[in-house]
Formats: sequence, C-alpha cells, structure tokens
Amino acid sequence: MAEKLPPLNPLKVFEAVARLNSVTKASRELFITQAAVSRQVYVLEDYLQEQLFVHRRGKITLTDEGRFYFEAISPSLKKIARATDQLLKNKNRNVVRVRTYPTFAHYWLVPRLPLLRKLHPEIEVHIVTEVQPADPTQVSNDIIIQLGEENWHGFVATKLLEDRIAPICSPEFKESRGLTGDVEELSRLPLLHSDYRRRDWIDWLQSINGEEPSPKGALHFRSSVLTYQAAQHGLGVAIGQLELLGEEIAAGRLVVPYGPPLTRPLAYYLLHVENAMMPTSSSRFIEWLIGEAKASAAHS
Repeated sequence: MAEKLPPLNPLKVFEAVARLNSVTKASRELFITQAAVSRQVYVLEDYLQEQLFVHRRGKITLTDEGRFYFEAISPSLKKIARATDQLLKNKNRNVVRVRTYPTFAHYWLVPRLPLLRKLHPEIEVHIVTEVQPADPTQVSNDIIIQLGEENWHGFVATKLLEDRIAPICSPEFKESRGLTGDVEELSRLPLLHSDYRRRDWIDWLQSINGEEPSPKGALHFRSSVLTYQAAQHGLGVAIGQLELLGEEIAAGRLVVPYGPPLTRPLAYYLLHVENAMMPTSSSRFIEWLIGEAKASAAHS
C-alpha cells in the first residue's frame, strides 16, 4: 500500500508560516492573502486532527506537535525545491549560473569572460553577486565562488586562488608622497578600509610586527571594489587582494609600495552542491575556470 500523504498545498503553506513565524510574511512570500494562508493551515490541522499553532495577542506560535511536524517535513520540502530547481535550470543546458562576490566578479572573473566566449561561445553565463555565506540547502546557482577555509560541508570544493594581501596605491600617490617602502610612513598617510574585510590591515601589520597607525584622514567604504577604486584614484593606501588585482598591477594602475605580502589561511573556492546534476556547460565552465586560476597563480 502506498504511504499516505497530506494535502501538499496546505503543507507548503504550513512550512512557510512555521519558518517565518508569521502569517503576514508567509502571505507575502506565497503571494496569497492572509485569509488564504489561514484557511490552508486549518485544512492541514483538520486532516491531521492536531492543532499546529497557538494564536495569542496577535502572535502565532508552534505547538509541540507543530514544531515536531515542521522539523520533520522541512528537510524534505527543501530537497523537493532543489530538485525542481535543478530540473528547470537544466531545460537550458547552456546556461551556467554563477554566484560570487562583487570584487571577485569585477576584478577577476569578468575580465576573463571574453576568453571563455571565444573558447565556448555556446555557454551563457549568468552572474549574481552576493556576500552572504553559501548554504547547500538554499542554493539556486550551479556554481559558487566563495572565500573561506577548506571545510565546505555539503559542497564539492576546488581551491582557486590564495588570499594574498599587501598595501596598494596609485603610482601617482606613491610619487607625490615620496614613498620609500618604510612602513613607518603609514602613520602619516590616509588608510583606506573595506567594511567587508575589516581584518586586512590588522593581519598584514601583525605579519610584519607592526601596529595599526592612528587614522590620518582614513576613509571607509562598504565594499572592496570601492576601496580599490579609491586607491586607484589617489585617495590613500588600501590593503589589496593581489590575486584579484594582478591585471591592475601589471598595467601600472596600482603599485605595491610595501611588503612582503601576507598569504592568509583562506582561499577562494569553487563550490557546487554534492550529488547535484552537472550539465556539460557547467562542467566545461568549471574546467575553464580552474585552468584560468592556475594560470593566474603562476603569473602572480
């Protein structure tokens, strides 16, 4: 005998209400009215003959039975969503969806895409930029490029680039300030900081037994892209990710006035979900990307 399943639409609505802890938020996510959300929950409660939520003073709370049921069904619904998303994406097998950081995309990935177009003109790349950590249960992209250490639970991980950092500035700034390479000069220079890489200055200075100088007109930016652009426009000295800025340095748009570089115990990794279907276009993209990373590292 086939196992008995509850009505699936009410199940989906129940999961959203339980996860968001709100009828209002669930209605917005599902694009239905709050009344429709409540009706679907009542249908499921009637089917199970159990009360799943308690309503008190305008707030909704899971009962013990509701919490047990939510924790039991939630992983299965996530698997269904991932499998459905994978099949829908594979309708167009030439599309490769890539999620990475804005800085990685701007300075490293996008400049290399013309070569990919020459080698594989059939591949259509969709790039999404995001700074939040990847979650294998919530992935909607074929490939993720993320900074971290070696342990990537739920992902197949391939190391791409080291996180190698050192001070950078424009050649005009170096010349106008008469920089000699003595790190004590930093105490009289404006330092540029990226909010998403707050430890860069601290880690590099500690690596040379130095101390962070008192700010002299320091500037703070939300992203590393803006920080590096500020350095390129002569606003001060930033800490740069040398593996990403290789072309800027080779072209003379940025220089490295102080050394030595620090290689931190982090790296950029190429990730894809374990046991996920891998279309030929994604496999080709991964092969190309790994080859470009090896060539980039060899020239750094």
